[in-house]
Amino acid sequence: MNNSIISWTKHTWNPVHGCSHVSDGCKHCYAEKISIKYGFTKKPWTKQNEINNVLLKPHKLREPYKLKEPSFIFVNSMSDLFHELIPNDYRKQIFDIMNDLPQHTFQILTKRPKAATKWNYKWSDNIWMGVSVENKKSLYRIDELRKCNAKTKWISFEPLLESLGKINLTNINWVIVGDESGQRFRKMDHAWAREIRDQANNIILHSFSNKVLHSLQNVVHALKKLTVLKLYGIKCPIKLIFPLFR
Repeated sequence: MNNSIISWTKHTWNPVHGCSHVSDGCKHCYAEKISIKYGFTKKPWTKQNEINNVLLKPHKLREPYKLKEPSFIFVNSMSDLFHELIPNDYRKQIFDIMNDLPQHTFQILTKRPKAATKWNYKWSDNIWMGVSVENKKSLYRIDELRKCNAKTKWISFEPLLESLGKINLTNINWVIVGDESGQRFRKMDHAWAREIRDQANNIILHSFSNKVLHSLQNVVHALKKLTVLKLYGIKCPIKLIFPLFR
């Protein structure tokens, strides 16, 4: 269990490590870079290598019990809880722990929503289910998410790679919008984020930029682009965050 600099959570919990690419949003995966850099996995996170890269970490299962205060916990920030190689029995153990700790909010994020929809185990109200949506091609994940048994459903539009146009956000409770991190990031137009903001209505929306702002000129430019803005220097990268309660 680690403290997190991710703006929308408090801790990360990784009872599974490793994943495999499924869509355009995986191209510059931050988790893959970290894993290979520090030797947790040895090979690129391709479909062909997934048998070597998706690793169960049972010694980490009980880590949430150590937390003394109610917390937001991002589940498997270094993997995908609904990856095909995670055995159902092991996934049940993870759900048993989340169901047993109602004081915490467990945030799950997947690019495999059909597997989440088919998961008919107990979903206590403190388990939030989310999907990643990076482009129009992946919008179908929102429809799959709506079929899921989780009470709270959320979307991470990160990395946002193009304008998504009209989006059906019916029965969606929480939305995150962000751009891509890393040296080879694909640029996000802030107009794309504002399109989502303007459709959010009563949804709680967080939006941020992952880029390090190298000069005052960049900061001024960003301030002109974003309307409701707070600038935080939380280590590196600097994040631009504007929570909207509409």
